[in-house]
Amino acid sequence: MNLPDWHIETTDGSPAPELAQYRGKNLLILFYSMGCPGCLSRAIPLTLQLQRVYPDLQLVAIHTHYERSRQTPEEIRIAADQMGVGYPVFLDKGIETAGLFQAEGTPHWILAGKDGELLKSIFGSMPNALQRLDLSLTELYQEVL
Repeated sequence: MNLPDWHIETTDGSPAPELAQYRGKNLLILFYSMGCPGCLSRAIPLTLQLQRVYPDLQLVAIHTHYERSRQTPEEIRIAADQMGVGYPVFLDKGIETAGLFQAEGTPHWILAGKDGELLKSIFGSMPNALQRLDLSLTELYQEVL
């Protein structure tokens, strides 16, 4: 199954690149929220580690508003910079794109292959979810070796 198109924008309000522009390399999408403790304490730090372990893996974060607190695009951009996020951070329109990708909440991980095909959809930041993500990436990159 291929991933659906997304409806997101950059933190400066311009349109985000189309999802098709990410084909050709494996892609990990993180749906997260600044109001999610698991996102800030486990998911984002994990993505920073994944960048080092899998330099060929494309990472994208999509900030999604599930809770009542609303951060401005500027606040989201500043927080991402402070956390050392070096990959694109986009904004969902409420939970529109999260719904299209069937995200169960935040954090939610979507792993896609080079052809844009959905490989895994994993919810959560607790050890069992992170182990499933790690196993999925290990299996994916062992195929390349």
